[in-house]
Amino acid sequence: FCWVLAKDLPEGAVKLFIAGDVDPDERRRGIGSDLLRRADLRANEIVSGHGPKVSSEVFLESTAENPGRTALFLDAGYRIVRTFSTMRRATTVDLPDVPDPAGITFVQWRPDLDEATRLAHNDAFRDHWGSDPTGPERWQHVVSGWPGFSASASWLALDGDTVAGYTLCVAADSAAPPPRLGWLGTIGVRRDYRRRGLASALIARSLRSLRDGGADEAGLDVDADNPSGAPRVYAALGFRVTRRSDIWSRTIEPRGT
Repeated sequence: FCWVLAKDLPEGAVKLFIAGDVDPDERRRGIGSDLLRRADLRANEIVSGHGPKVSSEVFLESTAENPGRTALFLDAGYRIVRTFSTMRRATTVDLPDVPDPAGITFVQWRPDLDEATRLAHNDAFRDHWGSDPTGPERWQHVVSGWPGFSASASWLALDGDTVAGYTLCVAADSAAPPPRLGWLGTIGVRRDYRRRGLASALIARSLRSLRDGGADEAGLDVDADNPSGAPRVYAALGFRVTRRSDIWSRTIEPRGT
């Protein structure tokens, strides 16, 4: 199977994501190459529908443990543009002492604070690679509408009426066999509030909430070159890298004027 997702962006730019896989018993028959060829054609069709002057990029993901996929992407003209790490820690391991920053109030996520959280997210990620402003409709889909979203494990850092930082989490599946995994899906701190310990204080609260909700482990993904130094923050809280994945890209040039 293979699918192509076009990300919602302002006119003049399109970002597309291709994902898929082949049954291990059916590999080395050219199925992956054929699927990627069809996905690339579909990506070109989507870009063409946005007009002749639109620039676009197509992204794929692979791990170092999948040499077949790496070879496939190279043959198709893609190049590595970024590396992400998956990090995990046991929720039962004691957290280091994390002081609360002065003047900040911590509350669990609430619907009436969701729009303020979206604005905080757009501010926090405006200097991150591959990030674009998230509109209200998509925000609803990827936050409160996301399967397993846990309001009780998602925390906000408030400075008066301003959401200065946040964690948005997915609860562990209680029906899954141990170790049950909770997920810190998105973590962000506004740029004006960084280096004050907000991220650590938020994550510590989410870890306790995920543990209380039945999670044995907690995981997150992070850009290895995150400009806020997030990987160091997570490592100091006991997270360890368990997987690395490469993001591959190719550009679709505008069709002229």
